[in-house]
Amino acid sequence: MAYKIGIDFGTTNTVISYIKDGIPEVFKYPANDPSYYIPSVVSKDKKYIGVQAWDEIYVSAMKMFLPLSNEELSQNNWNGEYAPEEYIQTFFEKLLKKEHNDSFESTIGEISDIILCVPQVWSNDVSHLGREKMKKIFTRLGYNVSRIVSEPIAAAAYFVNWHKVKFQNDFSGNLLVCDMGGGTFDVTLCRVDSSGKIESIKNEGNGTTITGKGFAGVYFDETLIKNSFRRIHNTEISEDEFMPLYINLQTIKVRTTTKVKGYFTVAETQRSQEDRDKTEIYRAHPLVFTYQDVVSSFEKIGDEIGNVLKKVYSPGMNINAYFLTGGFNQFYLCSKEIIGFFDDIQSEAKKYDASVDSSIAGKSISFGASLIANGLVNIDEKFPHSFGVISYRMNRNEHGSIEGLSKEYTRLIEGGKNLNNYLDYSYSKQTYSIADPKKFKGEFYVDINGDESQRLEFTFKNFTIPNPNIPGNKWSVGLKIDLSQIVHVVFKDSHGDITEHQLNDILKFQDKLISE
Repeated sequence: MAYKIGIDFGTTNTVISYIKDGIPEVFKYPANDPSYYIPSVVSKDKKYIGVQAWDEIYVSAMKMFLPLSNEELSQNNWNGEYAPEEYIQTFFEKLLKKEHNDSFESTIGEISDIILCVPQVWSNDVSHLGREKMKKIFTRLGYNVSRIVSEPIAAAAYFVNWHKVKFQNDFSGNLLVCDMGGGTFDVTLCRVDSSGKIESIKNEGNGTTITGKGFAGVYFDETLIKNSFRRIHNTEISEDEFMPLYINLQTIKVRTTTKVKGYFTVAETQRSQEDRDKTEIYRAHPLVFTYQDVVSSFEKIGDEIGNVLKKVYSPGMNINAYFLTGGFNQFYLCSKEIIGFFDDIQSEAKKYDASVDSSIAGKSISFGASLIANGLVNIDEKFPHSFGVISYRMNRNEHGSIEGLSKEYTRLIEGGKNLNNYLDYSYSKQTYSIADPKKFKGEFYVDINGDESQRLEFTFKNFTIPNPNIPGNKWSVGLKIDLSQIVHVVFKDSHGDITEHQLNDILKFQDKLISE
C-alpha cells in the first residue's frame, strides 16, 4: 500500500502523519520512541538526526534559514558546514527512505504523495524561495509534493474533521486559527461552509526567515536563558554554556507543561511583588527560572500576539470559534494573552485548545495535511500578491522618429484571489519584440498584498526564450501560481513555442520588452 502523508516540518520539531482506516495516525521515529515529536536538528559532524543530534554540535533552526541567499546566510551567522537544504535533505532522507532503519518506508510503507506545511508568514515572502527549495529537496529524494500549504490552513483542516468526529456534527462559520510554534506566530481567518470546505479569508503573522526567532518559542527560550543567567551571574552567557542549558530546558518544558499554570497561580497569589518575582516556574540545573524571568522574557511576545490579532480582527467581525494550535501556544502565557484579547473585544467565540483535546497541541498541523493529501478535507487558499510584467513602449514624434521609451505595467495575477484561479497561465494580451535576444532582460513587478503603494520591481537572469533567432519573432508573457504558491513564468512566441521557468530560477536580464 502506498501512503499519502502530511509533514509538519517545524522550527523545533517535525511531525509526520498518514491515514490508517480513515483516521490520521502519527509516525514515530525511532519506532520505539514514545514521543511523536522528531527534533528538527541535524548534527554538523556525523549528521545524526533528531533525538541523537541533541548530543552533538548541531545547526539550529535550519528551516528558517532555508529562504536565504548565500550572502544572507553569512550575514546572519549561519554556522553549518553545508547549506541548510543539504541538512534538510539528509534529515528527511533518514526519516523517509526505505534504505534507512526505522524510516517511514521501512516501517510503514511506500510513499506516493506528500503535503508539506510551511509557516503562513512564508506567503508574505514575495520570492517564495523557501517553498521552492522545499519542493526541490523532495524532488531530489524522489518524492512527489502535490501541494505546500500554510500551517494554519492545515490546522483548520484537522479542526473541521476533528469537530465532526468528536461532536458528531459539522462545524460551519468563521474559524480563527492561531498557530504559535518555535519560529512564528501565524493567524488565519477561515470560512467553513456547510459542506466542510475551508476558504482562507485573511492572514497575518509574525516571524522572520532571517533568524527563525520571530517572537515565538525559540526566541522565548533563548531570552529566558540569557536573562536568568545574567540575573544569577551578573554577566552574559557564553555559547558553550548556553547550548547544554537550551537542550535541558526543552526537556524540562515537555515534562512540566501541565504544571506551569499551577506555578503561575502560586506566584500570582503571593502577597508581595518580591515574593511573586522570586517564585520558581522552571528549574533546569543549574539555573532556576523565576516568575520575573519568565514574564520579562515573554513581554515582547505578548505585545506581538496582540499586534497580530488586531491586524486580523476588525470591529464587528463575527468569529464563531478560535483554535489554538502549535507547541508554544500551549504555554500558559501565550494562551492567556489570546484568551484575554477575545475577552477584551467581548467576543462570544468558542475556544478550542489542548485542554479540549491533547492532539491539538502538536499533531493538528500534520494530521490536517494528511487529511488534505487523501482528499478527506477540501481547502481553498488565497495568493496574497499581485504580479505583472514591465514592458517599454516606443514614443514617436509627429515625424515618426523615436523619442524615448515609456514604462508600462501589465498585471497578470490579481492578489487576494483563490489559487484555483491561477493554475493555468494568464497571458499578456500584448506581444513584444526584443531588440537583442542574446541580451534579453525580463522585468516584473509585484504589489505586496495587492497594494500598489507597496510595489517592488524585479530584474531576472538565466531566462531563455523560444526561437530567439527567428526574424520578426514576438513573444507574450504568462504567469501562473501552482497549489504550492510557487510562481511560474512562461514566454510564448508567435509560433506557439514556449519556455517555462520558476520565479526564483530567474535573477537578472540585460534588455527590454518593447512594443510599438
